Amino acid sequence: MRRKLDDLHDRENQRCWDAAVMLPGESDLRTSMKRELSEYTGLTFEQIETRYASAKIDSAKEWGERQCENDASVQTFYHEYSDYIFEVASLDSPYRRLDSVLDVLAWARVNGGRELLDYGAGIGTTALYFHARGMDVTLADISTPLQELSRWRFERRGWPTKFIDLKQEPLPQSAYDFVISFDVFEHLYHPWQHLKTLSDAIKPGGLLFIEAPFGVDRDNPLHIVKDTRVLDLAPMLGLQAENCSPYRLLTESGFFVLRSGQTWGVPRLLAILVGWIRYGLKRVKNGPQLMRTGPRRPKGEKSIRRVPLDSRHP
Repeated sequence: MRRKLDDLHDRENQRCWDAAVMLPGESDLRTSMKRELSEYTGLTFEQIETRYASAKIDSAKEWGERQCENDASVQTFYHEYSDYIFEVASLDSPYRRLDSVLDVLAWARVNGGRELLDYGAGIGTTALYFHARGMDVTLADISTPLQELSRWRFERRGWPTKFIDLKQEPLPQSAYDFVISFDVFEHLYHPWQHLKTLSDAIKPGGLLFIEAPFGVDRDNPLHIVKDTRVLDLAPMLGLQAENCSPYRLLTESGFFVLRSGQTWGVPRLLAILVGWIRYGLKRVKNGPQLMRTGPRRPKGEKSIRRVPLDSRHP
């Protein structure tokens, strides 16, 4: 009986997602997305499928050719590489983030408030869902191609909303009840700066939701950050873990819930101390660098031991 109720609940949640994200008259999420891309780009469905198939390889090649090794080059990549919309759309598979957005809605019902910032909103699929569920959504991104497509998708539906181009406009202070950042932090060279920016943008007592597939990903050079070290120091910004104990911010799913406005006191000091201990342990385990700093070796290629110059044979 419980299994049947769970299945009914899942189907109802999927129906709500479909109604928010799909175009009228469509019955399949992927077909609806291709229809939007076809209208937006003028490409046929077959051409879009071809772009889907090569999108990840093309993005990796473009990334390598641009030698994206600092914030400026990364920002230029996302600003100029228009074909990145195909990789993002191809990964925007049906119900991929449904569990996460349902968690956000559950917290919203308990916490109250409607102002939501989608930081790194991409092509706007998640924001479409939250808008349809009655949230006042603001979409922020540095990628001009992605933001232009997301703006078009909202206009296509006649849904007014707010957009922030992070290259030109800072986030307002203490403006949002909720901030979501899905599949963003693994792409940042300096995630601490972004965490500080988001902590400033949340109202006291507001919630920050981060979902990021941290970890070494040799198949995707666009994933820079390889560990959760930055989140261990979140208590320094007054951000308190809500979905687990203050001693362990990382959840098995890579989904984090942090509440802003933690006042100074023994719990915060203890969380900061433990965070620094965890930070130090990861530094010992993973090395001093928080992110990858060079090209990845091809699979199967053995590493070469680097010998100091003064110890080499003449």
